[in-house]
Amino acid sequence: MKKAAVLLMCMALASAAAGCSGSGERNTPNAAAVQAQMTEGRESAGDELTVSGNSRDAETALQNTDRVQNGKDLASGESGVLIVYFSVPEDVDISGVDAVAGASIVVRDGEKMGNTEYVAELIRETTGGDMFRIETVDSYPLDHDPLVDQAADEQDEDARPQLASHIENLDQYETILLGYPNWWGDLPMPLYSFLEEYDFGGKTVIPFVTHGGSGASGTIDTISELEPEAQIYEDALVISRNDVADSAKTVTDWAKGLALQERSQEALLQETAVLETTAASSAELPFPLGQKIESDSFTGNAYIEMMIANDETYHFPQTNHLTFEPGARSSWHSHGGMVLLITGGKGFYQEEGKQPISLVPGMIITIPAEVKHWHGAKADSWFSHIAVEVPGENTSNEWCEPVDEETYRKLV
Repeated sequence: MKKAAVLLMCMALASAAAGCSGSGERNTPNAAAVQAQMTEGRESAGDELTVSGNSRDAETALQNTDRVQNGKDLASGESGVLIVYFSVPEDVDISGVDAVAGASIVVRDGEKMGNTEYVAELIRETTGGDMFRIETVDSYPLDHDPLVDQAADEQDEDARPQLASHIENLDQYETILLGYPNWWGDLPMPLYSFLEEYDFGGKTVIPFVTHGGSGASGTIDTISELEPEAQIYEDALVISRNDVADSAKTVTDWAKGLALQERSQEALLQETAVLETTAASSAELPFPLGQKIESDSFTGNAYIEMMIANDETYHFPQTNHLTFEPGARSSWHSHGGMVLLITGGKGFYQEEGKQPISLVPGMIITIPAEVKHWHGAKADSWFSHIAVEVPGENTSNEWCEPVDEETYRKLV
């Protein structure tokens, strides 16, 4: 049964890998995204409302044209990361310059997006997390002035707008990225409804804020008060609406700096600690040994069994199963892209310049093309994994120096 499940997972991975080849590369953020603003008297109607003294300055309102419908764009939660954002779309015709000039928006590849939505999308493209949009039962006005007035009235009344969208299984997420506009120097009132509905105790909450001049104001402290048992990330992303259109590098660098993928691996390791059992012999592994690898590129004994040959008819990528005796490992090397599905025992994977990752069954490692790395067994256990090659262009295999014994022993 276990072997059948592993094979099914492998076939799914192989199909996905086959789809990665060719010219269908993911579009990168459009550096020429347009953010139009009013130039007479009042600022554009975007996501942000700011406060000047005791008066409400209708400098900005809300923006987001949302592509997440009915509050749901949730996948399996496998990443452990959920990107939550609040948005109210402004009714703007982007077909003419004059119409667009009435609102603070971003136009990306011909599609109208609000500031916070645009930032949320960039974060998702970087972290791979799931997306959830906060929606209310009663819709907000789509025109600027009524929208500004309603936001102000809700604050005066300390209102809690009823939410139309809900997270069905919050337990699958360890990290919550929470995006919102600064309205009148505070959280939008639907954020209060949202944060009072869910208990983020034991989770990490990472805010990202768009604003029209007031920064984050006191919103980070407010989140801490509403979620006292959560760990609130202090280095929040705070972006002025004037900078959003050209913020792709800033946002992606910030998101990469969160190291969410590494955190997910650590969480998975903790959750699957029960699987960290020593395989005393190859008989405890789910697949046969295969043929011994006769190569100076491996330290110790390693074995390979071809599972799926490179197929010109069905375009399945090359898929092999590798087994390592205790202490056996590859040398440092690089090649085209590859996906490793860990099937048995205990092992290590390490990329050049990064800390090694401890491997147990069920983990999946995605190896980018041309990244120098090594993998192999721990000293006290056999280790095995499936390797699915990801077809690519202009890539080659390059074998480098062995992982020396002194370095390896420090990992054990």
